[in-house]
Amino acid sequence: MTVAAVFGLSLGCVGSEVLASTMTVGDFTLIGAYIVRLAQPLEALGFAARDLSQGIGFLEKMLQLMDEPAETSAHREGRAPDPRGALLVERVHFSYRPGHPVLQDVSFCASPGQTIGQERLRKVLAVSYSVSPL
Repeated sequence: MTVAAVFGLSLGCVGSEVLASTMTVGDFTLIGAYIVRLAQPLEALGFAARDLSQGIGFLEKMLQLMDEPAETSAHREGRAPDPRGALLVERVHFSYRPGHPVLQDVSFCASPGQTIGQERLRKVLAVSYSVSPL
């Protein structure tokens, strides 16, 4: 805002000089180009300050997230718990938004070592998404 005000004020002063015939239109154009060239580094500094401030804010959020405790020791060690029996899932419902179901009444049985084909279903079963009662 202040750069625009200085630019407008400067061009107003130079414009009055052109009208008084003490400067030419070429001088007016040259001074306008100089003012623009002087404002560009200030604009770049403003963008750099904004990006730095935003980066520090994101870093704080990331550090807070890194301080969160792991959910289980198996997740912390990067391995899944050993399967000991079959997994029986009955009548699973899931939606990202209320009223827009993605899964409705899904049931299946997975034996130890068996792979389930849908990534989203695995995430639901691993409680990556919050579970809400029906």
